[in-house]
Amino acid sequence: MQNIKENFKLKSTCVYDAILGAILHGDLKAGEKLSETSLAERLGVSRTPVREALRALDAEGFVRLSPNSRFEITSFSRQDAMEVLQIRRLLEGEASRLAAQRGTPEDCCRLQETLDAAWACVEGHAEEVDFRFMQADIAFHRTIFEIAGNNRMLRVSSALGDRLARLYVSRSSDVQMYEICLQQHRNIMEAIQAHDDIRAEAYARRHIEYIMDTMLEPMEDERVL
Repeated sequence: MQNIKENFKLKSTCVYDAILGAILHGDLKAGEKLSETSLAERLGVSRTPVREALRALDAEGFVRLSPNSRFEITSFSRQDAMEVLQIRRLLEGEASRLAAQRGTPEDCCRLQETLDAAWACVEGHAEEVDFRFMQADIAFHRTIFEIAGNNRMLRVSSALGDRLARLYVSRSSDVQMYEICLQQHRNIMEAIQAHDDIRAEAYARRHIEYIMDTMLEPMEDERVL
């Protein structure tokens, strides 16, 4: 992990990015214990932003507080990812149906912006494309939930540990898979724009089913995250 002082930022968001980057690159392994003091020294910051970053990562499921009151990297398996996707299939279908019924032209513009951002990640072949794509993908689906207008559904979706599932899937992903997913996103968006709730729900469910089918294919690396 890079020393945060070099970036001239001492905010918890910068520390969050550094720790999450270490998890994504495998520098921090599943089950590994994290020391606030050690991380603060490595990153060149005080313990306060480290503590705040770890709490944010805990809320998203990347780390967890162990019984001895220390944080450790969360373990996450293929079965965990499949269970999250099974729930997402139900939620995404219903959210897309509601979004098609309730979406305004302004809402559709927001959805288009998130889709454009995701395409830019893939077409630009930027560094850390997996992480950048994951962020853009989350924004697309979250926007659909916001358009759907069901706050409880949005909270349930946010509490799924979905980022870990996405990260697990990304281990077997490539640019071709991203492009297929983005075309599926376009199908969902166009159905929402057309206020076709039946097609929107069907396309959303099919999108998640495609990812689930990909998960069933043999993976070279079966390690948990």
